[in-house]
Amino acid sequence: MFNPVLALAFALATMCTSPPQAAGPFELAVRGAGSRGTLVFTASGLSFEAADSKHSRQWPYHELKQIRVVSPREVAFDTFEDGSRWRFGADRTIEFDVTGDAVNGSLVAFLLEHVERPLTSAVLPAGIGEPRTRIDAKHLRGRKGTHGTIAVYATGLAYEATGPADSRY
Repeated sequence: MFNPVLALAFALATMCTSPPQAAGPFELAVRGAGSRGTLVFTASGLSFEAADSKHSRQWPYHELKQIRVVSPREVAFDTFEDGSRWRFGADRTIEFDVTGDAVNGSLVAFLLEHVERPLTSAVLPAGIGEPRTRIDAKHLRGRKGTHGTIAVYATGLAYEATGPADSRY
């Protein structure tokens, strides 16, 4: 009998190659953090260059808990900074809506190369090649779920659903 948990554990254990090299830095026109501006991804971190300079910020990658490419039009990340004073112990989440060109696979490949923290993406990285194997799967979400496949690549795992908003790398 096929055990998907063991298959995933085996796939994770055998992944030893690095993602393809991607050029940078990358810039995205965004709206978020109280202002419009540009989100700039460099080899050492990311910065938000706001139209109103008092909203500009920068974060080295090691100060970020997780980066999430929620969709080609939305990027979010969790910091280790404290959130609101009403949510004790909660870390700050910063979300940006992409207003210019959408997030592409080259940016995701760049992030995989430079970020050591967890990264989830609804956009597949560029140049990952063909998957080693595909496994039919269902992602349970509350009472319903989505049907798709788990694709095992040399650099990671992807859940590829019929709806792009449900897919993750």
